[in-house]
Amino acid sequence: MRCASGLTVREIPIAEVDAEFSERWAQLGPTSLDGNAFLGPAFVQSLVRNLPDVATPFLVAIEEEATQTLTGLCVLEEVRGSRLLPLSHLRNWQTDYTLTGGVLLRSDAAESTAEALFEWLEANGHRWNGLAFSDLPANSRTGRTLFAAASQAGHSWREDSRLDRASVPVEEIPDDIMTLYSKSRRKSLRRIRRKLESHGEVQFEIHTKDPDNRLLGEFLRLEASGWKGRGNSALASDPQQAAFCHEWVAAIAGAGELAICELSVDGRPVAMSLNAIHGDTLFACKVGWEESFADCSPGTLCELFTLQSLRTLLPHVRFVDSCSRPGSYVEKIWPWTFELTDGVFPTTWLGSLAVDSMLRIKQVKRLLRD
Repeated sequence: MRCASGLTVREIPIAEVDAEFSERWAQLGPTSLDGNAFLGPAFVQSLVRNLPDVATPFLVAIEEEATQTLTGLCVLEEVRGSRLLPLSHLRNWQTDYTLTGGVLLRSDAAESTAEALFEWLEANGHRWNGLAFSDLPANSRTGRTLFAAASQAGHSWREDSRLDRASVPVEEIPDDIMTLYSKSRRKSLRRIRRKLESHGEVQFEIHTKDPDNRLLGEFLRLEASGWKGRGNSALASDPQQAAFCHEWVAAIAGAGELAICELSVDGRPVAMSLNAIHGDTLFACKVGWEESFADCSPGTLCELFTLQSLRTLLPHVRFVDSCSRPGSYVEKIWPWTFELTDGVFPTTWLGSLAVDSMLRIKQVKRLLRD
């Protein structure tokens, strides 16, 4: 479809994505308003290839007509209805591994690209009644651009829920990170660090390469060594999950987007975190620690050392998305938060009527409970 702005919008089944398009897709990430590791080709294609039980997504590619240069990309799935919009609509691809929603919008064409997206949605109103997002960063540049483009097109964001997630705006890290914490918290952190140091020499490193897969192997071992392993929820517990992780990590390492944080004692890893860098944002995807060192809280210390080392070891990172849920232990170490919103952009009059009705029902139920 050709839009008024001169951009074209087309749907691409994930099975039809070839190497040439994958390369253009990968190049879009670093130029986007906001990075999102869960929208990159390495993540999406690795997950689809290795976990056949996930919903099959399709891409909506927005391009400059003359050059076919990508200016925007969405990874979407079609749903017949949801609790908020009980009619056919689109939503951002949702899997257990997709921790932050959104779209990729090239910085120098973000507004026209978002406008083209809503123009395409309106043209397809006979197929879908809206576009829903989960875990969309509400106050990000991407979020604000989507909200503005929707408003200009006569639509509005209907929010279902909102939550805060731990994060790190790197420019706000003080020189002395202990000033972030209360006196009792500082005392606790120093105590567990001394306890860990009593076992040997403590070292912390951030690795951006893993040519022999040693680091990934150590991480998978650590993650599976505790309650996740016993509950079969560790990545290594399922061969398909492990295969996805190996393929994804190899791809982002090759693209310079890998960051494995390692906390060790006398050369022995006691905590590691698996992170992906997309654009100028680091996504803290998974953490694992040696259960025999649990009384030293090595996972907490690993996050503390990460906070302390970001400026020097990863100077190109501007923001860290913890990818955690409310109540996570990381909130005690990374005290900043940002807001995520769940909701929908209804793009037909019937969709708007349905969403507003469901929101009113939800409000009445809340009043009755109170």
